Amino acid sequence: MLEKSSDKRFGVQVLDGFDSIADAFSYLALRDIRTVEINLNNPYFLAQLTATPERAEIAKVARDEGITWTVHLPEGVGFFEVGDKIFGRYLTWLVKLQDQAREAGCRALTCHLGQVPHFAYSGQRREGLDLFREYYETTLLVRLRRTAHLLRKGPPLCIENVGGFHQQFVRDILDRIEGLSYTMDIGHLKVVHPGVAEAEFDFFKKHSDDVRVVHVHDNDGEWDEHLPLTDTSTLEPYLWFAREFASYLIVEVRPLEAAISSLAVLTGVKR
Repeated sequence: MLEKSSDKRFGVQVLDGFDSIADAFSYLALRDIRTVEINLNNPYFLAQLTATPERAEIAKVARDEGITWTVHLPEGVGFFEVGDKIFGRYLTWLVKLQDQAREAGCRALTCHLGQVPHFAYSGQRREGLDLFREYYETTLLVRLRRTAHLLRKGPPLCIENVGGFHQQFVRDILDRIEGLSYTMDIGHLKVVHPGVAEAEFDFFKKHSDDVRVVHVHDNDGEWDEHLPLTDTSTLEPYLWFAREFASYLIVEVRPLEAAISSLAVLTGVKR
């Protein structure tokens, strides 16, 4: 169990089980859960956030219920997209979505960088990053700088350690960008190669002031199962860091009842 178990920064992510963001807020408020991450891979949630009347309702319910909330952006198109026009439209959409999220009271947006596809290559499986490294190094730097500039005034855009983030050259590029924030996913740290986990954790410690969100879930170390929490000691030293530096600690476990049970394990408070 973490110390400061009553800390209001602890909460849960909601992906399914609701068609309405406001309804999810009201339900969790009844359980005395006041920190929430809304996963916009739920198409109903995304539609509501981008519609003016629903967005006003989300803001009102969050305010009335004392909910502090963040969003997890939809997965799909990312920063490694080979089509410049496709990425440009994605970035335009992202800027608009950030503004809509701000209007609804959102505090942060978690984003995946995406990843480069693999290719069959003479009986092997080759990464596109190996084949076209110079291209991706150049385009990623330009795109991240442009993104950081365009999204500098709204809820912070938090890059999560998934996909391309696991590449050292990607973290080297991120080191050169000002204006971005980060989401540290503890489950992802636990499942990657120990050397990569150490390097990523060092990155987060270096950028501790910019880590706005931490995702908490467990796995067996083989693949990212998003298992419920039973023994928080298996997630150290990451949980210690999260308690000391992170803004919001989000249990990313499904279904929601398993997340609420995990939150009780994490904080020592039954909901």
